[in-house]
Amino acid sequence: MPVRRNRRRTHGGPLSIWWQGCAAATGAAAVLLAGAFPSAAGEWLIVPSVTLEEQYTDNVLSAAGDKKSDFMTTTAAGIDINGTGGRTQLSLNYDIARETFLHQSKLSGLRHNALGIGSVDLIDEYVFVEGRASVSEELISRSGAVAATDRATTGDNQTRIVNYSLAPSFRHGNDGWADSILTYRFSQVKFMSTGASDAGTAPGNTTTHELISSLESGRRFSVFRWSGEATTTFESERGEFRSRRDLLEGSGEYLVNRHISLLVTGGHDNISDKALDDVAEDNNSGFFWEAGPRLSPGPRTTLTVQYGQRFDSNNITGDFTHEFSPRTTLQASYEVEIETQQRALSNALNNAILNPQGQLVDPNTGLPLDPNNTGTDLVDTTSRTDRFELGLNGTRGRSTFSISTDFTARDLGTQGDKERVFDVSGSLSRTMSPNLTASVDASFSRTIRSRAGATSDKTLNLGATLGYSFSDTFTSTVSYRHLRQETGGDEAAQRENVISVRLNKTF
Repeated sequence: MPVRRNRRRTHGGPLSIWWQGCAAATGAAAVLLAGAFPSAAGEWLIVPSVTLEEQYTDNVLSAAGDKKSDFMTTTAAGIDINGTGGRTQLSLNYDIARETFLHQSKLSGLRHNALGIGSVDLIDEYVFVEGRASVSEELISRSGAVAATDRATTGDNQTRIVNYSLAPSFRHGNDGWADSILTYRFSQVKFMSTGASDAGTAPGNTTTHELISSLESGRRFSVFRWSGEATTTFESERGEFRSRRDLLEGSGEYLVNRHISLLVTGGHDNISDKALDDVAEDNNSGFFWEAGPRLSPGPRTTLTVQYGQRFDSNNITGDFTHEFSPRTTLQASYEVEIETQQRALSNALNNAILNPQGQLVDPNTGLPLDPNNTGTDLVDTTSRTDRFELGLNGTRGRSTFSISTDFTARDLGTQGDKERVFDVSGSLSRTMSPNLTASVDASFSRTIRSRAGATSDKTLNLGATLGYSFSDTFTSTVSYRHLRQETGGDEAAQRENVISVRLNKTF
C-alpha cells in the first residue's frame, strides 16, 4: 500500500475553509442527501462522535535537518451513517477536526475527511441514482515532505482532492433473456489548496461526462453467458477539451463444467487525447481482443488469466481469489489501462465496492480503500498503467490481520517519463482482554524508477498502538510511530518520531 496518508488539514478562517472544502463537493453531497433522510422502514446505524488527541512530534516541519519538536492538539467531530431503508441505501463517514500547534501556530487550522456512497431507487427496479464522494489531503510527490501521522506537512507537497460522481441509471429486464442498463455519470476531480500553501504542481481540475449502455445475458442463459457495452467519455480540464474515448466491447463465457469456463473479449477503442500525439493516439486506438480460462478447482478458489492484444502491445491480465475460511481471503489482480491521472482517481472511487460490513473496499484486494491515493506521484498527463495488487485479510480467533502489496508501472504520455513504484504493508491487531487491544503496523514504499530518471525514494513507516475501552462508547489509545524517508540516496534522511494519546466518545 502507499506511504501513510497525510491528509485532512486546512488553514484559515473556519467559514472560508468550510466553504472551500465542502462547496466543491456540492454535486455528490446532493445525491447523498437523499440517503441522509431515510424512510421509516429499514435498519439504520447513525453514530456521532467526538475526539480529543494530543501528539508530540520531534520533527513538526518534516525536515531532513534542523528538526523542530512541537505539541499538537486535535479536537474533532464526526458522524458515521450506514443502513438501508425503503429504496435508499447509504454508507457515509465524515469528520471535521481542528489542529492547534503549540509553537508552529502557522500550521494550525481545520481539516475535513469524507468518504461515502449512496443510492436511491426513484422507480422501483427501473430508475435509480447513485452518488459517491471522497475528500482527503494527499501527497503530490512521493519524494517531497511527508509526516508519520495523519497531520499537516509543510511546503507545497499536499493538495486537497475533492472527488465525486453522480450517476442516474435506467435498467430493464427482458423476460429473463437479457438485462439492460443505461447510465449517465457526471464526475469531477478537484485539486485544492490545503491552506498552508498553494497546491504545488498538482494536476488541473477536470469534469467528466460518461454515457454507458450495457446489455448482458439474463437468467435463461446458464451454459453460455454474454455481455456487451458501449461507452463514450468526455473529459475537460479548466473548461477546455482534455480527452474523448469511445469504447465498444463484447464478451462471452462458456461453462465447460463446474470447474472450467472459457472467456473471450473483443472490441474497439477510439482515443482522442490532448496529452497524446497523433502517433500515440493511433497506436492506442483500434481493435482489441483477449481470451483465456476461468478455473474454479474448488468452491473457494477462482483464477482467471487472459492473453490478448490492446494498446499496441501484447498483454496478460488476470485475477485470483481464494477463501481460506469465511473470514480470511486472499485476492490478487493484474490489469492494464490508459487513463489520465484524474480518471484514475475517479475510477478508483467509482469501482469501489461495499463489503458485508458496509465499508468501501478495493475490489481487487478486499482491503479498505482511500480512492484519492493511487500510490504514485500526481501528474497532469495521460499514462499507460500496469498494476499488480495482492491483498490478504482475515480474522483468526482474537486476532485480525492484513497484508497487501502493490507494484505500479506507468509510461507517462508524450513526456517520455517512466515510473516504477513498489509498496508493501501489513497490520496485526489482537484483543488481549474484553477492554484491551494491541496492534502493530508497518509499511515500506520504494520508487524503483521515478519520472525522467530523477531521484528515487524509500519510505518506512512503523507504528504500535495500545487501546483501552472504558465502555462501549468511550475508548482511548496510546500510540507510537516512526518514519524514515531517504530520497535519492541522501544520507540526511528525514526521520520523525510521534507519540500520541487519543480519547474518543461515540453517541
